[in-house]
Amino acid sequence: MKKLISLALVLMLAVPALTWSQPFDGKGRMLLCDKLNLSEDQQNRIDELRYELKEKLIDLKAELQKNRLEMRKLKSQNKIDEKQYMQLVDNCNNIRSAIRTETAKHWLAVYNLLDDSQKELWAKYRNENFGFGKKFNNNCCDGQPRFKRWRR
Repeated sequence: MKKLISLALVLMLAVPALTWSQPFDGKGRMLLCDKLNLSEDQQNRIDELRYELKEKLIDLKAELQKNRLEMRKLKSQNKIDEKQYMQLVDNCNNIRSAIRTETAKHWLAVYNLLDDSQKELWAKYRNENFGFGKKFNNNCCDGQPRFKRWRR
């Protein structure tokens, strides 16, 4: 009897956990590609662009981690060199900016590969968050922000 109850308890806890998993499982990009009806050449070029972006981002993120480590190391010292610390902060901001710039360049490069009808569909589905609903959007049903700050 105890085994049956424990099995039922495990199932009751496991099933909701499986159903509450992330709705975006990497298929969103493929769903959008299917809806855009991309040619083989377009798909190949987008894949090349994606790999190029990932290579750049790996390097930039590694550089960012090294910079953060330097900042942490500097903060652990008894006497912090203010000029050096601010230089590391500026460097960190520059790296973050480079990451966002590369991401924007990638987005534009993919966008420029599309023809006019595909660009219309792209805009439609980008605004609808790839059809995953309001969970990826920061607004609720009534258009109000999902998370409000507490007022004092």
